[in-house]
Amino acid sequence: MAEFEVIIPYFQRKPGLLARALESVFAQGVDSVRVHVVDDGSPRSARLDIAALPLDQVSAINLIEQANAGATAARNRGLAELSPDAQFVAFLDSDDVWQANHLKRAREALKAPDISLFFDRMAAEKSFAEGYERPSKQIDPDLIDRKTKSSPTFEISDPVKLLCGDWYRVLHLSVTVISASLARRVHFDEAFRLAEDFEFYGRCASQSGRWIADDRIGARRGTGENLWHGTQTTDTRYAREKYFTMRALKRLKARNGANPDVVEQIDERLALYRDQFYWSQRDKMRAGSMLDLGLVMQFVAYDPALLKFFAQKVTSRGQAVRPS
Repeated sequence: MAEFEVIIPYFQRKPGLLARALESVFAQGVDSVRVHVVDDGSPRSARLDIAALPLDQVSAINLIEQANAGATAARNRGLAELSPDAQFVAFLDSDDVWQANHLKRAREALKAPDISLFFDRMAAEKSFAEGYERPSKQIDPDLIDRKTKSSPTFEISDPVKLLCGDWYRVLHLSVTVISASLARRVHFDEAFRLAEDFEFYGRCASQSGRWIADDRIGARRGTGENLWHGTQTTDTRYAREKYFTMRALKRLKARNGANPDVVEQIDERLALYRDQFYWSQRDKMRAGSMLDLGLVMQFVAYDPALLKFFAQKVTSRGQAVRPS
């Protein structure tokens, strides 16, 4: 019986990253761990890093090798491999590293009645991003429910409202642990090659169960194969992320349309993503590149309001969409 089952999608070129991630899993000090490593057609085989581990750790690893299908499909493959008696399911990217006691904190939170999801703090070098602050500093105070003022652990009073805000500043898969019951009811949408984590959290929020957060560091972000290193607004992947996030927001709105506060917040976020999508296309034009016409058509198909939004921008900014 494995108390924790860990899902690691793997696609790397640099040696040692997976071994480092796995070492951090086995250093958690919990009684029973089973790790599903899904080698997603990686240029460097996961077998090479796994072979460097002690035999007792290797025996706790379920290595799955598949043709490249993306991290979303790899995580789903891991979910499909869960043991019938698993209690908790944790996610870890292959270039990230867990910090001490991450799983112990998750176990303490998830053993309470009705708790289905736990996350603590992701840490990263300032060169990687703006820096990841502790969750309680980023989350709307109205959504924080603490038992005591000094406790680093608190409940999210409304997970859906959390997702309506700057969720990406605090929610990261490598610091997320869910109950096995929830893991058997949700999956990742493989149509989402970007923003799949947001769409997944939306699915989790639509299920019953409470969420617990912790301000202590649960993982440190690595710098292996990462889609967002060096991304500019002119990159197609930047615009695609806005498109997929818009789709996830629309789904969140459809599930929670009876709540006017949630609808208002989602509409505000949709307006923001329309704006960012517009600027990505404007910046491409200014750089002398073609618009992502196919992506524009996809965006409009899911969000017809984008056409009116574009027309207003062109009218108000004159030559804003023309190359300078």
